[in-house]
Amino acid sequence: MKSNIENLKINEEDNIILINNEDDSFILSYYITSFTTDENFVKVIKHVEKQVRSSKEYKYFLRTLSERKDISCSILCNSNQINSKIEFHHYPFTLFDVCSIVTFDLLKRLKHVSTFKLISEVLSVHFKFLIGLVPLSKTIHELTHADKLFVPFDLIIGKFENFIDIYKESIPNKTIEKYNALLEKDNVYRKESYNVNQKILEVEPKFIKKEIKGIRD
Repeated sequence: MKSNIENLKINEEDNIILINNEDDSFILSYYITSFTTDENFVKVIKHVEKQVRSSKEYKYFLRTLSERKDISCSILCNSNQINSKIEFHHYPFTLFDVCSIVTFDLLKRLKHVSTFKLISEVLSVHFKFLIGLVPLSKTIHELTHADKLFVPFDLIIGKFENFIDIYKESIPNKTIEKYNALLEKDNVYRKESYNVNQKILEVEPKFIKKEIKGIRD
């Protein structure tokens, strides 16, 4: 059973925004040194996320992964690229989560960082396979985003636990709480599945008695 991430104190309460040190203007492609509002922090992370998704490197990463013969929808096991488009669901951390965590980490270590550096680091953790991904068909992916379907942790591909170990000091408390909630849900899912499997063993088998020619029971 996987363990919860401990809540760690990071400067979330310090309200964080991107500031151009030369004239105090808000700018996306400059060096980030600090944040002062959550709203502008979200704008920066969404910008980084968008640049990652549109990059040639990210598209190459997904294309290479989707071309593997052993990749199919984790929920509909018989659904593959031949009959259904396979998409990759970031899980248990969203791409926004990954971008946020990487941003906090680089700012802690480097004190100031460019959005280009952020994008490069996010792409790097993908190519190192430190993020969790779940291959899903388009319809199942949509249901997952709509919270209509729970994805068990054992369907995740990628070393997301290594990602947690590396970046644990930079994971925001809200993200930790969300992860722990998913983990608890996964534990309940496992117990329910286990109980269903055990009930199968409790069913008394019924044998059909057949009369064999010349022999009677």
